[in-house]
Amino acid sequence: MSEVDLSIKIDEDDKTSLEDFADKIGLSVSALLNGIVKRIVAEQRVTFEALNIPNAETIEALEDSISGRNVRTYRNCEEMMEDLMNGED
Repeated sequence: MSEVDLSIKIDEDDKTSLEDFADKIGLSVSALLNGIVKRIVAEQRVTFEALNIPNAETIEALEDSISGRNVRTYRNCEEMMEDLMNGED
């Protein structure tokens, strides 16, 4: 198998983060990207998993939950379902 060079342009911060990650798992960036390319070629698809970065609404809800603001409590599941079905905020 002959090898060829591939040149890509990426954000400088992303490149640094990629290098740090590759180093952390004991691979070179080249070895890491070669593994990704081989998987894409073998599977003939690219999968992108959703990033687990909460949006502003979710962050606010988490902060409310932690601080006890805007939190509803229920005695049982039926009470909770009734509240949910009423559609009130």
